[in-house]
Amino acid sequence: RLVDRMNHAKISRRDFLKGSAVATAAVAGLALVGCGEQTIDTTEGTTEAEKENTTAEVPVDHVIPEDVEAQGKWVAAACWHNCGGRCSNKALVVDGVVIRQKTDDTHEDTLDYPQQRSCLRGRSQRKQCFAADRVKYPMKRKNWSLENPNGELRGKDEWERITWDEAITYVAEALKATVSKYGAEAVLNSDLNKYNNEIIKAVNAYSGSVGCWSSWSWGTFTLGQLFLGQGTYSNSNDRYDMKNSDTIVMIGTNPAWTTTMMHRFKTHIRKDAKVILIDPFYNDAAALLNAEWLPIRPATDTAMMAGVLYAMLQKDDEKKLIDWDFLNNCCCGFDAEHLPEGADPKENLKDYILGTYDGVPKTPAWAEEICGISAARLEQLAEEIGKDHNVAIYSGLAPARSSNTDSYPQMLIAFGAAGGHFGKAGNACSILVGAPFQSFCFTVVAGSNGLPAVPNPVSLCIPARQYAQAILTGEYDDVGDPAMLASPHAAVKTKVNIRMSFHVGESNALQTRENIIENIEALRSLDCVVAAGYFMNAGCKYADIVLPIQHHWEWENADVMSGNVEALIVNSQVIKPMYEAKHDQEIGAMLATKLGIDPTTIWPISLKQQYFNCLASSLYMNAPGSYAPICTITEEDIKNWGVVGQPQQGAIGLEELRERGVFQIERKEGDGLGMIQWESFRNDPVANPLATQSGKFEIYSQLYGDTINSFGWSKVSHIGEYIPAIEGYEDSFSDWENKVKGEYPYQMFSPHYLRRVHTNFDNTTWLREACENPLFINASDAAKEGIATGDTVLITSKRAKVLRHAVVTERMMPGTIALPHGAWIDIDEETGIDHGGSDNALGGVPISGQGVSCYNSILCKIEKYTGEALPKDIDRPLMIFED
Repeated sequence: RLVDRMNHAKISRRDFLKGSAVATAAVAGLALVGCGEQTIDTTEGTTEAEKENTTAEVPVDHVIPEDVEAQGKWVAAACWHNCGGRCSNKALVVDGVVIRQKTDDTHEDTLDYPQQRSCLRGRSQRKQCFAADRVKYPMKRKNWSLENPNGELRGKDEWERITWDEAITYVAEALKATVSKYGAEAVLNSDLNKYNNEIIKAVNAYSGSVGCWSSWSWGTFTLGQLFLGQGTYSNSNDRYDMKNSDTIVMIGTNPAWTTTMMHRFKTHIRKDAKVILIDPFYNDAAALLNAEWLPIRPATDTAMMAGVLYAMLQKDDEKKLIDWDFLNNCCCGFDAEHLPEGADPKENLKDYILGTYDGVPKTPAWAEEICGISAARLEQLAEEIGKDHNVAIYSGLAPARSSNTDSYPQMLIAFGAAGGHFGKAGNACSILVGAPFQSFCFTVVAGSNGLPAVPNPVSLCIPARQYAQAILTGEYDDVGDPAMLASPHAAVKTKVNIRMSFHVGESNALQTRENIIENIEALRSLDCVVAAGYFMNAGCKYADIVLPIQHHWEWENADVMSGNVEALIVNSQVIKPMYEAKHDQEIGAMLATKLGIDPTTIWPISLKQQYFNCLASSLYMNAPGSYAPICTITEEDIKNWGVVGQPQQGAIGLEELRERGVFQIERKEGDGLGMIQWESFRNDPVANPLATQSGKFEIYSQLYGDTINSFGWSKVSHIGEYIPAIEGYEDSFSDWENKVKGEYPYQMFSPHYLRRVHTNFDNTTWLREACENPLFINASDAAKEGIATGDTVLITSKRAKVLRHAVVTERMMPGTIALPHGAWIDIDEETGIDHGGSDNALGGVPISGQGVSCYNSILCKIEKYTGEALPKDIDRPLMIFED
């Protein structure tokens, strides 16, 4: 709505940039303040050049002619967001403005050669790049100074426009003062430690910074992938193998909402194959695949699988359900006879399942009481996943994103291994991340930009779950950085005095972490908070200095995207940078210069050279196990680009690749480019051991259990025992034995949602209008609470209150509610209620196990709100600054 007028006007880029602030501010009616409504003089302290991008109305009296494509150019446009899709987008640019978008049309769409189609999020990027609420220039919180931070005003204060030189000077002087007074360990990089952000490179070259680590996506697979053998990403069979599966079991996953490959999922599965979804929500993927739905309570998947394994053991003598050869030869610890030397013989999964030592058999009836799936259906499932059936088990990461789910990765291995569903055609037990059918066999590999790494001299790394604790109390548990795949170690109580924080990555870390209310309180205690972004997301909103960064469409070095096993997505600069936005590397170089560092020691090559290096070093599989360059590069290409390189022969010309925007392998069944995951290991586990202590799948893992226990946050065994989640189903009762519900009776989980990729796109107007961000409630629960679809609902946890509109549905497991993940927080400072729908305002259960982020079991109560009704998200004002 805010810039749709562009679609009906033939305007110049200059006119558009001048008009957007006026046109959009008129729609939103907001001024340049954090949460208030006061205007400011935005020209004070700016140069004449910086004042230019303001004031004129957008002309709307010219209609775009029908032959508009002839007047513009289609440009391959980045869609870099972390949804897992890795798709192709193109933008039609006329006079420097994008007026249309399309997706992959480089070839006909076939099963062997599928188009890399974009989803609704990718197709809305025009509304993201040209958004009314872009951060257009550097800003400073009005009442902040290093001498008097007034931190309590973060998120409430007014903003004032400043020049780039002023902004970088403020940041450099704050960093110098902090390091001089407190040392480098007083500086915090609040984004994920493993992402070496370009601005943070300058900080680390000067002093170093304390890092953060989080299990965000991986949940308890963060350490599980290190020690147990299954891994997380890209561990399924080649996509052609799915037709060999008789039964597909999907646990906690919804590829229809999280990837763009759902049509392939549907076309690869045989029509006579049975699909089963185990999830609290009957989602769109299940509906599309006509799946049987087994509703399950959040964080109880381990108990469910234990009940199925019990039934398999009981039925095995008669029905021969268990593949004992695979368990004995390829797994460690299913029974006492296959434990490593020195292990306690009582600590094996079989005896745990049977209740041999604890006196509690994990029967289907025991599992039903916890997970909610009937004992009879679990008995049936035991037969359906037996060894004589070709079964593909696909688990999402959601079941591993709750407290005390550290044993889930082990139990999942046992669940698949009992029927022998590893390493043979038609069988799988895989983690479904991103696009379906990802295997370790990448037929395309993205190249490297050639930049050197910038080491961080500070080794301290704070668990994200202790972010606020570390800042407010000055102490945290240092366990290294498991997310970096380094060797974890026992927790060490570590003193720290954080005084300055950077939020300069695109992860929007403040919003993406749980317990955002306490994290905001922690930020308000600091001397200086620096943020960079193209919108006033949470990290920017609660900062002191905000730096406008370029949208990826504005990047000179564009993008070469990896992650799609059959396609390399290549992008170009779509438009010239708008307003005063700068590339992250340019900002980093400016900061380095202010700090007395030669930027060329950090970025010795240009943006164009980096882009060229990525293209030149990208590879494709030209024969099984053999790779060759994708790009043909000539001497003329090198001369025209003005870069350093060598001519090479590839599969496609450099400029043709950039114009197409995608290089894709055309597959054929039996072409030798795919694989059956773990096939060689299954056939000869001695000659092809896994990278685990035993060389096998570790159902029992001494290292996994000891490492988690050394952290000291909770205690686990060395096998996949079920441990009730903190704020899980059992905790929803004040009296478990008599089934008396407590104050917070509902389990809330946070599914990924069509409107966003994590937190990205939450402010995009098209998506706000198309996808309301509701609270999903089961119909029986809604009736009990007097709630109808469209009602404003107050959701309350132990930590926060949030308002949302209700969607009443039979697609929810009774006793559960779902609030989609990633909405931007919008706290009413008078009432403390969040109007934005942030799941992470409600979250923040106590840390446990390996420090997992607990998104999918948060206890809440719900009630029909008696105050003023919440407006629809599309009608809520954006954070637009009047110029």
